[in-house]
Amino acid sequence: MMTTWDVANFGKVLPILLIDLYMSWSLTNMGDYQEALDGKEVPGSIKTMMTYLSNSMHLSEDGALIGRVEKNFYAMVPYTENDALRPFYNVVVLESDEVNAFNTGATVYITSALVEQLTDDEVKAVLAHELAHGDHAHAVKNMGYLVETAGYHSADLISDEVMWFLTGEEGETLQTVRKEGNLDLLVSQYAEKAPRVEIEADVEAVGVLQRAGVDPNNLVSALIKLHEIYVDVEDVDEFVSSEKVRYYPSLQQRLYAIEEAMNEMDENLS
Repeated sequence: MMTTWDVANFGKVLPILLIDLYMSWSLTNMGDYQEALDGKEVPGSIKTMMTYLSNSMHLSEDGALIGRVEKNFYAMVPYTENDALRPFYNVVVLESDEVNAFNTGATVYITSALVEQLTDDEVKAVLAHELAHGDHAHAVKNMGYLVETAGYHSADLISDEVMWFLTGEEGETLQTVRKEGNLDLLVSQYAEKAPRVEIEADVEAVGVLQRAGVDPNNLVSALIKLHEIYVDVEDVDEFVSSEKVRYYPSLQQRLYAIEEAMNEMDENLS
């Protein structure tokens, strides 16, 4: 039986867990969603994003790699801020050539290509960043940004998406949004919030790493390595080279914020 404390804390994390379930379910069905777009008039950037996501959503079967990620992940979890969310955090390793990691609320996804580029401490740093997204309920806030952008029709839009997944039938709201060609605008306005969210996660990750006894400079070296990968590869996926980069803070902005956070923490410790 849950105690009063347990119920109160579970209530605090329930929105995060619900968004996490919704996002994880959506990603799992991304392939079917992509097929549903075939032959339909959908903005090119949306199709590109769907292709990018569906191509990345393959579970890794590499036991050694999964073990390495889980060891580093669960070494970071006890040092997160939101202790009520800690029991629900989990990590999924994807077999993909894409270098990526993301958080859907309580679930962190990380690709094999990313892990293979980094040292264990750098992997911990990336995972600390993703856990920070969970601590700050960024998935819930992002859904709030979507509601703010799409207005009162957001619930209908999400409901139509779910029905499209289940039945293949398009609801009136979804048809209207696509017919009027404003889906790109909706996504663009929603994605403009991303730089602030990423900086916030970087700053919080510094604290997680410090508490875990891992040098936060590993976050710096990881970001530099990943930045060099994107710069050096000529045939970068269109989504990564345009949508993702356009709405993410620059490397310089992120490194500056991390340095400021480390300096502040050093001052507090001295």
